[in-house]
Formats: sequence, C-alpha cells, structure tokens
Amino acid sequence: MTTFVWKMHRDASELLGAVRTQPSLEVCPEGDTVWIRCEDANDEIQQAFLQLPVVHSIATDDGQLIKRGTRVPHGYVAEGPWIPIAQWIEVKLPIAGLSGIAPSPIPVELVRSETFETPQLLKTNIQVWTQYAVAAPRIRLDRLAFAARADGTVFVWGEPLPPIFGKRFVVHGRVAVEAGWTWQPAVDVGVLEAVLAIDPGYLAVMEEGGHWLSLADEGFVQATRSAVRTTSEELGYVC
Repeated sequence: MTTFVWKMHRDASELLGAVRTQPSLEVCPEGDTVWIRCEDANDEIQQAFLQLPVVHSIATDDGQLIKRGTRVPHGYVAEGPWIPIAQWIEVKLPIAGLSGIAPSPIPVELVRSETFETPQLLKTNIQVWTQYAVAAPRIRLDRLAFAARADGTVFVWGEPLPPIFGKRFVVHGRVAVEAGWTWQPAVDVGVLEAVLAIDPGYLAVMEEGGHWLSLADEGFVQATRSAVRTTSEELGYVC
C-alpha cells in the first residue's frame, strides 16, 4: 500500500475545495502548512493534485517522505491528528468568513509568448538521455545536471541543453515554463512563486495545459557518463 502525501501553503488551502468530496483524503493543518494524505490514491485524485500548488511526496512505512522526482528521504510526514478533508473544510469556511470576504486565488494560466527565450531545462526520457550522454564530450556534460524519476522521465538542467528529443523549459527564478509560453496574469515571478507555494530549494515546472510539478534541487546530480549509466541501469534500461 502506498501513502501519497501532499503539502501546500495554508493560504492556498481553499483550492482543496476541488477535492473535498474525496472520502479517502485526510488533512493535517500544521502552522502555515496543510498536509494531505491518501492511501493508494487513484488516478482521479492524482490528476486533481497535479493542478494544485502542492509538493508531491510518497511516505515510507516509517513516515519518511520521498518527494516526487527524488529518491532520497527528506523529513517526515506530520504526526497528526488527521481528519477527513470534508470535515476540515466544513469547519474552516465559517471561521474564515468572520474576517470578511476571503481573497480569491489568483487563476494562473499559460498563454502563447511572442518572446524567444533560451531554455535551460529539458524533459526527456532515460533512453534518449543515456544514448546522448555516453557519447557526449565531457565539456558538454560539465554544464549539465540531471534528475530521474522512477517512470523513466529525466529532467536535464543547464545551458546549453543537449540537442536531443524532449520538451524544453525557460527558467524564471524558481519557476520553469514550457518554451514558447508564459503565464497570465503577467505578475512578477516572485508573486507566482508565492501563489504556487514553492519552497526554497524547489523548482516548479509548468507545462501547456496547466499541469505542473515541483522538483527538488537536491534531486539533481552532476551529469557524468558514470552517473548516467548507473541511473540508467537502476531504471532497467541498458544502453
């Protein structure tokens, strides 16, 4: 059984209204943070949280957290108490109403950009990345770092990016937006980071269609031939 854990800033917690009818979700408010957990989250729940400004993690049996896109445990899930999400939202809404009208979350959407910007992040797969890296000159790899996910997705970060198949992103502060797109409303990137509740040490990756995920800086390692081969073998791909 897999325990899915999401963490978001409390200021954005009203967005949880979109999933409040999911009976398997539990919530644990802790200071400025709201934790949400679910045993064996189905596809509907996982897709719903891809639309929310949360940090995605998996909890091990002893409560350690492994953030999405990484393999190393980082901290522990909140001890509780945990309450059903519908119960927590029912209690919270009347209290918020006492201080006036709560501000609406800023809707963020991606729109086509007419400005060309050099991308610094590439999303590809382990096969394509390995085939390139094992033959690439060291001077090209020295400028790159990469992170791999269990499903074989690889993110390559640096400049210049390798000329291989994949989706490219332009990095603004702690937010990477798919090349050729920009966000609306056109607020400062610092405001966007706050809206997405991006913690220091993380990078939000936004794709066309509004999907986004967060990557931990510590999940990236220097690109070397040996590091790429080792990762490739761990993921079951042999070049």
